[in-house]
Amino acid sequence: MDPKLAPTQRVLGFHCQGRDLCFPMEMVDQLSDGRVAIAGIQGALDVRQAGGIVDVVGPDGAALTTIGAYWFAWHAAFPAGEVITNRSR
Repeated sequence: MDPKLAPTQRVLGFHCQGRDLCFPMEMVDQLSDGRVAIAGIQGALDVRQAGGIVDVVGPDGAALTTIGAYWFAWHAAFPAGEVITNRSR
């Protein structure tokens, strides 16, 4: 098990520019219609929330497919995936 997060912590995962990434849900709740710059990703991601639905939009403007999961399940499926834990504009 990877100790980055508690095993039952909820994450929102997605694939962007060849990388498997996830946000802890607490961070997603704080982003509310925010832009997120991630090292190694060209352009910023947009995180949009409406009516309890969260969309992550890639730098090209296309909506990314997201997966809500517990950390232990996400890490089991994507062991080389990265956890985004800070926000930069």
